[in-house]
Amino acid sequence: MRLEQTLAGSGWFEQWGCVLTGVWPRREEPDVPEELTSPEGVDVEFHHVQAPGERACSYAYELFVTHDQPLEEQVRQLAARILADDPRKTAELQEG
Repeated sequence: MRLEQTLAGSGWFEQWGCVLTGVWPRREEPDVPEELTSPEGVDVEFHHVQAPGERACSYAYELFVTHDQPLEEQVRQLAARILADDPRKTAELQEG
């Protein structure tokens, strides 16, 4: 996936003491009512590396895509959004 390559190659997460754990497309699921599924998009997950004995914090972005923009443009925009600031501040902390 292009977004994953862009993010992994940037070294951005490492600058903040984090590790990118995955980038997955999110699509509508067959046989699941539309109101129960998230809009089509991409999920980006990462975790903050803690000292030994501390619990790692996991974070995620739920990014949305459209069909009216070229894929390359959307990848660039999504990457720019993530790479603009400390990802621990702009992503959603995952309960675990």
